[in-house]
Amino acid sequence: MTLTSSQNPAVSGQAVTFTATVTPSAATGTVQFLDGATALGTATISGGTAAFSTSSLSAGSHSITAAYSGDGNYNSASAALTQAVKATTSTTLTANNTSITLGQPVQLTASVVPAAATGTVQFLDGATALGSVTLTGGGAALAVSSLAVGAHNLTAVYSGDGNDAPSTSAAVVVTVSKANSSVTVTSSLNPSVSGQPVTFTATVTPSAATGTVQFLDGATALGTATISGGTASLSTSSLSAGSHSITASYSGDGNYNTASATLTQAVKAATTTTLTANNTSIVLGQSVQLTASVVPAAATGTVQFLDGASALGTVTLSGGAAGLAVLNLAVGTHNLTAVYSGDGNDVPSTSAAVVVTVSKANSSATAASSLNPAVSGQTVTFTATVTPGTATGTVQFKDGATVLGTVTVSGGAAAFATSTLAAGSHSITAVYSGDGNYNASTSSVLTETITAPLPGAPSNLTATAASTSQINLSWTASPTSGVTYNVYSSTTSGFTPGAGNRIATGVSGTTYAHTGLAPSSTHYYVVTAQNANGESAGSNQASATTDSTVAGCHVDYHVTTQSNVGFGTAITIQNKGRTAVNGWNLTWTWSGNQQITQSWDSNYSQTGANASLTNTSFNPTIGAGSTITGIGFNASYSGQNQAPHAFYLNGTPCN
Repeated sequence: MTLTSSQNPAVSGQAVTFTATVTPSAATGTVQFLDGATALGTATISGGTAAFSTSSLSAGSHSITAAYSGDGNYNSASAALTQAVKATTSTTLTANNTSITLGQPVQLTASVVPAAATGTVQFLDGATALGSVTLTGGGAALAVSSLAVGAHNLTAVYSGDGNDAPSTSAAVVVTVSKANSSVTVTSSLNPSVSGQPVTFTATVTPSAATGTVQFLDGATALGTATISGGTASLSTSSLSAGSHSITASYSGDGNYNTASATLTQAVKAATTTTLTANNTSIVLGQSVQLTASVVPAAATGTVQFLDGASALGTVTLSGGAAGLAVLNLAVGTHNLTAVYSGDGNDVPSTSAAVVVTVSKANSSATAASSLNPAVSGQTVTFTATVTPGTATGTVQFKDGATVLGTVTVSGGAAAFATSTLAAGSHSITAVYSGDGNYNASTSSVLTETITAPLPGAPSNLTATAASTSQINLSWTASPTSGVTYNVYSSTTSGFTPGAGNRIATGVSGTTYAHTGLAPSSTHYYVVTAQNANGESAGSNQASATTDSTVAGCHVDYHVTTQSNVGFGTAITIQNKGRTAVNGWNLTWTWSGNQQITQSWDSNYSQTGANASLTNTSFNPTIGAGSTITGIGFNASYSGQNQAPHAFYLNGTPCN
């Protein structure tokens, strides 16, 4: 015998037919079917088989046996099989939203009973699988965002497991509507120029949108373009000058609704700018008048005038024109242009270049002398003044054809000093070299006269009172041979020698006696040397006071100690008069740079070379015919330390 089941596994409550096949097929009799030890029923064999149907098997595993009874010809026999009976299940599908737009997600949830069932749930859109999810606690969920526009019959199919039969949910209908779209529109050139091609580009979001975009200028259709990769473009050069409201209108498609966007396209009128110059060949510093003309004449804005890339100035348009006077063009060739700025209705434009050539300007030079005439060997400074003062370069100073020297111009001037010009007349010129901006120039001739040198001045002039009416002068001779001497005198110290105070001329020796003077009168003297070339500078000034009508005084001056920077003295004063001196003042003039630093038995003072000693409180009187001693001082010096030539007691010269 063999035993088969019509449904294995079967579902609880489901009819299952067990068929026993008896071999040989000629066997007759019956077959008893048992579930374990429980008899299910008995069926008669017909044609070698016997079948028994039942729907009473409970869920679980059943050991089914078919027992053949045997007949007059054949012995009994049996066969067995294991019948699996699974529990029935039910699956329910729900959706969180049954009306969505394209791209919007929908959450699908499947619930399987019994909750202990295991296995998977497959979610289907019709026959199209959306995804499989493993059951957990009798439930499975799937988020779906890929549903196309239209109605969708969604089901959940439970796979079943070893104990539970598969089941399929009833369909849930989810309707997907078209999604909204958006459009942005841009211009390839805004503002543009009338007649210039402009490309308008519409960008449609999402980029998966298909269809067309119609471009309009206000209500006027410009054209239609097909979307590709989320954009559609249209080019046109037919826009007139002015403001245009450009609309990009998306047609929509099976998935996306229509949309539109607008931009304002400014179209400006083309302009032309022309530049003229009143003079295209000028010299440095000369003005050139530039005039820019802009068409159309109604254009507003500004014109910038350029020298190459350098700005010369900006002028506001008036009546379609702008002018600029330019003074500062450097030497050379200049490519000048006028650049119109444009305005709300008109585009910028640039003129053709106007070439202006600037040549060097002329310069002028003048020459001047610091001393004219001058004495041979004396330093003379020649100064060249170059105009304009901004000129650079050098000046060559020439004596006739002989170059004296070359000096760099600074601040419009150059100076050259010389002491080598020989006696005579010299034709001095200043030759300016020129520079990158100014031409060379030569001054007019300056006649410089150089005379022979003056004689050297006499020195060491001394004046000594010889009597009440005579002062004797002596001096060191001039270093120049063959001279005579002029003697000048005044009763005022620091006088200026001149014809009015000259008392002698043509003196051949180095002494002179000034006679006919009043007693007790003070006189100041200067001596000069004279030859054919002229008169020397004056000697030092010396002075003396004639004797009074009464007896005078005697001074003994003695240097007691001396170093190379200082010395000490001892002085006695004798009153040779017939009356006492009450309050005494001894004065003298140094011939060197001696300076008293300390005195004893006297008070000292010194102004320049003039020094004095006066009495103290304990020795104010020098009696008639008496001598005062113990007087002295310390002093500093450098060089020679010559003794004073004359002393005066209260203004009276002492011998």
